[in-house]
Amino acid sequence: MFIYFLLRWSSKVARQLKGYGILGTFLEGYNITQRTLYGYFLRAPGVRGKVKAQIDEATAKMEDKMVLRGPDITRYLSLPKTGMTDEQIRTELVK
Repeated sequence: MFIYFLLRWSSKVARQLKGYGILGTFLEGYNITQRTLYGYFLRAPGVRGKVKAQIDEATAKMEDKMVLRGPDITRYLSLPKTGMTDEQIRTELVK
């Protein structure tokens, strides 16, 4: 079983080296390690709350910019039971 593991691992390494070369393989390993460590850092208890708060703030700002609000604007959060006519759809799109 150990020999099978070594053969399988060594064939993966050989394919990686053949495809990316020594420097490319090193850079790919560095990027994978960096992403993994950064993921662990973002999951830390103190950091997780701050990141969530910043994401929620950014989402709220984007929603304020993109979603129109006003007394004459109707927000459709679900499909209506009856369909709209072509003229009603054009009127809503103009708004």
